[in-house]
Amino acid sequence: MNNIVASRKLFEVGSKKPVLVRIGKPTKVSGGDWKCAFHISNIGMKKIQFAHGIDGFQAMEMAIEGSRIFLERTGKKFSWDGSEEGVTSLPRYVPDSYGEEFRNHLCKMIDSEEEFIGKMATLWHERHYKHGKMKE
Repeated sequence: MNNIVASRKLFEVGSKKPVLVRIGKPTKVSGGDWKCAFHISNIGMKKIQFAHGIDGFQAMEMAIEGSRIFLERTGKKFSWDGSEEGVTSLPRYVPDSYGEEFRNHLCKMIDSEEEFIGKMATLWHERHYKHGKMKE
């Protein structure tokens, strides 16, 4: 794949085999639309895939989303170097094609969960640590 603008090395959980996600430079296609190549090595993606968008930015977002979905559909867990098992840090796309009200609704749901997770992490930390040391 030519003109790679971003890549991320992942590892399948329980394996040392690297899985490389590569995103190409978006290019304009006929009719004013854009496409962006993406490929994931060592996981069964035989050909370079293309995501499309109305501009280069959207095409790249769709390539990242396509990569995330492909990995998810393998049924395997992958990790980014140094992250928790199963965390690739490939962000989930929040659609706005159904309008602002729908997008805002989804974002509020996500934000409320992030607040909940933060509260749970604080409680866990308080239960398991005392004065900077793990409780036994």
